[in-house]
Amino acid sequence: MTWNELYRNFLIQTQAIYEQGEADRIVSMIFESLADASRAFIIRNTMEVVPKKKEVILLSALEKIKLNEPVQYIIGEAWFFDMKFKVGPGVLIPRPETEELVQSLLDLQLIKNSKVLDIGTGSGCIAIAIKKNAPAINVTAIDISSQALLIAKENGKKNETDISFLQLDMLNESLWESLGKYDYIISNPPYIPEHERTLLDKNVSEYEPSLALFTPDDNPIIFYEKILKFSLTHLNKNGGIFMEIHDPFAEKIMNIYYQAGFETKIRTDLFGKKRMLIANLYQ
Repeated sequence: MTWNELYRNFLIQTQAIYEQGEADRIVSMIFESLADASRAFIIRNTMEVVPKKKEVILLSALEKIKLNEPVQYIIGEAWFFDMKFKVGPGVLIPRPETEELVQSLLDLQLIKNSKVLDIGTGSGCIAIAIKKNAPAINVTAIDISSQALLIAKENGKKNETDISFLQLDMLNESLWESLGKYDYIISNPPYIPEHERTLLDKNVSEYEPSLALFTPDDNPIIFYEKILKFSLTHLNKNGGIFMEIHDPFAEKIMNIYYQAGFETKIRTDLFGKKRMLIANLYQ
């Protein structure tokens, strides 16, 4: 099979699952990452026969695409804040709206030795992006998943950042005493109610970790309540909390923080959805 034949076959079958633009992006990512074959290379070598080893790798990737596996898991990496991160089934795939959350904190021009806590770090992308762009601060990142922390530590090392990664269940209040006090708390916690699982695309609901996505239907804002309670004893005066939120619960979450004495504001993402809550404690 020639490069042109394989690429066209791959593209046709991928377009049966994804919209054309998304399919084009996915195919380009797979060919470049797994076969070192950019579009420019394929154009220059259209009629050249694909080496058998690369053909096998690419056809295997195509079967995974047809099963709705996310392209980032297939190639094992994702970009976030202009950095490359290892990703796999044990961690969420970094998303553009989370970059906005990180930028909101970095816009404060963090002073030297400020202490930041990242709750539910997953791949470590939030903590690492903050530390990389503000190297003089101290960053601690926690997650309940040992699998996620292994990936996060690897990403921290690969991106040359010094971060304290700890395994800890944020919902277990008895463990909070092992943590210190912080100037800023940042988090992209689980916030999708379990009953909304069927509304998600299969490449999300069937592959990305449920532990990092879903919350109980009877209390979908449980993580925000716990982070609020934690902050009342572990957030320094004039400290701030930066969190991703689920649009339907935005006002409810904002109100419980406001009632607890925080100055609160909601920011929308690029698509106009209420996506971020920023809460400052001036007392």
